Amino acid sequence: MEVYSVVLTAFSCLIALASVLIMINNNKKNHKLIEESNKKQLALSERANDLQAENNRIQASEKFLEWHEIDKYINALIQQMEDNNFHPDCIYAPFRRDSFMASMIGNKLKENVPIFVGLLFHSQDTKPGRKGFSATYLVSRRIRKAHISFQDLLPIESTDKLLIIRDYSSSGVCFDTVIKHFMDTYRLNPENVKTSCIAFKSGGRYDNPDYYCLEVDHDMWFPWGKSY
Repeated sequence: MEVYSVVLTAFSCLIALASVLIMINNNKKNHKLIEESNKKQLALSERANDLQAENNRIQASEKFLEWHEIDKYINALIQQMEDNNFHPDCIYAPFRRDSFMASMIGNKLKENVPIFVGLLFHSQDTKPGRKGFSATYLVSRRIRKAHISFQDLLPIESTDKLLIIRDYSSSGVCFDTVIKHFMDTYRLNPENVKTSCIAFKSGGRYDNPDYYCLEVDHDMWFPWGKSY
């Protein structure tokens, strides 16, 4: 009986020791997770502060954005998408001027993402087209005094994630129009449609873009021309 009691006591001690070791290991893991979370939050806060400082600088002076600044903002937009775990299956640029940003973002993404570009023409113009170019496959939607034309039957699935890119958004009307078109035409999940731009004008009628760098109260100049 004494031997049995000694063995039982030793076994109980081993169980207690194992429990203590497990608790210590779990505490170490939790501490490591907390440290990693704090580091990530600090990095996000630092990026937000950097963007805010840049926003203040732009607000103070309507300067011409240089290519290296555009590249910096593109990286910031991609990081925002990464933080949001959003990986687009396709990119849409409503106007040709937006294709600069679409191309830059597409080249920096890890996956090969198709890029589609829309056409803009004013209401007093005839249908967009020229010799050898048929406009019969274009779908037109009115935006104020202009129209934006979408290529019909793009290779987009209802489960795809779509990123809509603009360099600058003044009122949000363009984003809203493009979103409605793709929702109606391709039955996309609203959660899979995101908007992105370098800058948007505060006080617009619609929601802010999902991903942006600057909130301004004036027009801006880009390497490819003035915002509109």
